[in-house]
Amino acid sequence: MKKKYKYIILPPENFHTTMSDLIIDNVIMIYRIIDILNNFTNCKSEYLIKYRSYEQLAMYPSKNNVEVGYGELLDYCQKDSIVIGYPGSEMIECLKNNVRFFSFNDFEKKSKNPNINTLLTKAIYIAKNEEELLDNILNNKIFKPGYSVKDLLYSDGMSLCEMVSYILNNQKSIK
Repeated sequence: MKKKYKYIILPPENFHTTMSDLIIDNVIMIYRIIDILNNFTNCKSEYLIKYRSYEQLAMYPSKNNVEVGYGELLDYCQKDSIVIGYPGSEMIECLKNNVRFFSFNDFEKKSKNPNINTLLTKAIYIAKNEEELLDNILNNKIFKPGYSVKDLLYSDGMSLCEMVSYILNNQKSIK
């Protein structure tokens, strides 16, 4: 059985999406989050930094309370855990399972990137600095008014198998 943690920090997975989005900024943000937790909780052993890969650990290094592995996040969560990380699949996994997830990412730096899902910025509070993150945690600000986890999921989508079957069954023969 894995040890459970009150606070779990997830480092970024996107490493350099724009010229102004520097890796060092993300490294600094991780250390600021650790400082916030140390000052906020007065209990340095209650947090875990959870990495998906050793490459991610090398990019955002830490020696304290570290675990590396893919697909095991909920195994480290307890009923009242707080997960802090970039918006992504882990956020959806946590929110679907009633684990509080607080997002951080400076989307203003990425506002010109067409790959950014603007639904995220409309539906959830995403802290761009440590002050906003602390405010979101203290005031339990996860979803903006009128939004919930249902807004982040596609309930009427098709599986890959269904899409391929549809395409293959609806092709017109060429004569």
